[in-house]
Amino acid sequence: MTRILKISLIFVLALSLNNVNAQRKAKNAVISFKQKVIELGKFKEEEGPKTVKYEFKNNGSVPILIRNVNASCGCTTPTWSKEPIPPKAKGFIEVKFDPKNRPGGFEKSISVYANTQPAYTVLKLKGRVIPREKTPAERFPTNYFGLRMRSSSIPFTRVKNNQTKRSQIAIYNDSKEDIKLEFDNYRKYIKIKMEPEVLKPKQKGFIVASFDASVKNQFGASYDYIRANINGDENKRVRFLCTASVVEDFSKLTPEQRINAPKVRFNTKTVDFGEAIAGEKKTVEFIIENRGKDDLFIRRIRPTCGCTSLAPTKKVLKSGESIPLKVVFDTRGKRGRVNKTIYVTTNDPSNPTSILRLVGNVRLAKK
Repeated sequence: MTRILKISLIFVLALSLNNVNAQRKAKNAVISFKQKVIELGKFKEEEGPKTVKYEFKNNGSVPILIRNVNASCGCTTPTWSKEPIPPKAKGFIEVKFDPKNRPGGFEKSISVYANTQPAYTVLKLKGRVIPREKTPAERFPTNYFGLRMRSSSIPFTRVKNNQTKRSQIAIYNDSKEDIKLEFDNYRKYIKIKMEPEVLKPKQKGFIVASFDASVKNQFGASYDYIRANINGDENKRVRFLCTASVVEDFSKLTPEQRINAPKVRFNTKTVDFGEAIAGEKKTVEFIIENRGKDDLFIRRIRPTCGCTSLAPTKKVLKSGESIPLKVVFDTRGKRGRVNKTIYVTTNDPSNPTSILRLVGNVRLAKK
């Protein structure tokens, strides 16, 4: 075969392929949107849902069939032309955006799946929702006889053992009468009051509390309920939960003291007692060791439930000394897989709180 003949054959094949591709392209459904991005701008949340329409035209030679339209979140609901759109005809994708509880800027994606090339098109909806003013019930969801608050929990978080820390929660009088609180506070390490002392109807205020860790004199987690009567009425009681985690203040240790500090170590931090029959008591053992130079003080051992009892043989360990920590777990009332946590607080500045775990399975006795 001559060189000229080969070139001629290649040219003919190329023309044939181009014709085939042109025919395929001519038979495609071609979707053309008037605009793929719609900007709603700023609008108020109380204005309610906004509806926009994306118009498109079939610039192909076969009808367009919209197979599905998916929005990027449940706040955006699409509808669309369900009948096939003939060539040169127009169709639509309509989208409703609900701004309720969605303040701030947004950008939503709407994916359109059809018998087109490519098979899907992405539309965008943008804007910014100006938040509505929330009602007192929304801003202060916890309600005690008209005294509303964001939460009845007063967190102090981490408190050093020589520190007094202050915390507060916002409140609102949603009743028609003045409110005054009489606190039943018998704990010397917590002081709590309402500011102002008398809260007028529709007035905002604060519950202000302070936690003195030096008076508490106990390391680790602290949970205290403080009760109060509204206007002296014992039938109208409020209960506040004060939470804190008391930690040792190591900030004043010298570099030399840190080098010589105690170091707590355990032979294991998880013990599996295997299988037990409900009502049976299981005893396991952890080994606590002091690998530092100074004495190790076991400040506190706190299990996560009362069904676990612990019996350390001593609370001060010399350098290199180790002791067993026996844990007795009462399986009464338990069933299935159990996972109990034990917090051990020491004066190890690099690891003041260690977490031990007790795991196993509890099954009912066979009848």
